[in-house]
Amino acid sequence: MGTKKGGDSLQPAKENRHIYTRKTIDSKEYELTSNSSSAISQRVTAGDRMNPTKREEFLLISEWQISIPISINYKRRHFMKRKISFFLLVSFILVLSFAQGTEEKAKVDLKKVADNFLKTANSRDAAAIAKLYTEDAIYIVSGEPEPIRGRKAIEENQVALFRALPDFKVEFPLILFSGDYIICEGVSRGTFTGPLASPEGDIPPTGRSVVLKFVFIAKVTQEGLIEEDRTYFDTADFMRQLGLLK
Repeated sequence: MGTKKGGDSLQPAKENRHIYTRKTIDSKEYELTSNSSSAISQRVTAGDRMNPTKREEFLLISEWQISIPISINYKRRHFMKRKISFFLLVSFILVLSFAQGTEEKAKVDLKKVADNFLKTANSRDAAAIAKLYTEDAIYIVSGEPEPIRGRKAIEENQVALFRALPDFKVEFPLILFSGDYIICEGVSRGTFTGPLASPEGDIPPTGRSVVLKFVFIAKVTQEGLIEEDRTYFDTADFMRQLGLLK
């Protein structure tokens, strides 16, 4: 350990062995002393007091620690820490709120949509069925050369179906859900007692009964409306059961 021989000598450490360095700032000489391994203090040797809100930290090499020289405003650093903490808290709350809102939006009750569709279909109310679709919905169904587009066109298609099969009924023995899709295995039943519309004109009824299996795939919006309907069935089997194909 060294001893003090004047104003230019370093203050010896009493508790720990440290190597100190002298620093001149704005023509004023500062000297770093330490009372313990965790406490760092500063002493002005040029006779002028240092701004208490500003700290000059020097390279301190000890048996336990190395600190890089940093000149920083202590109050500003404290304020910035609080500001960053507040910012992180607000960001966390916003992210959490967004995640909850997204989760709530994603929780469309597809089972409820499927049950309501089945109930409405069995009411044979074409206008009510059409309201289950979006205004610009697409209905792709076997037997139709082109997709049926729009709520109004879907309603007209259902009107034609119920005119030909006034006792039309639907069952969904199997219902599956995936993302925003409803996938159903269906069975429809009815009696061909009314005229069936066709491009060549109305086809007279045969009085034959129909039991037709089909697949119903519906894409559902966040509002619970069907924006795309894909209904597939065996058209040849359907025509044979109606008595229109041998």
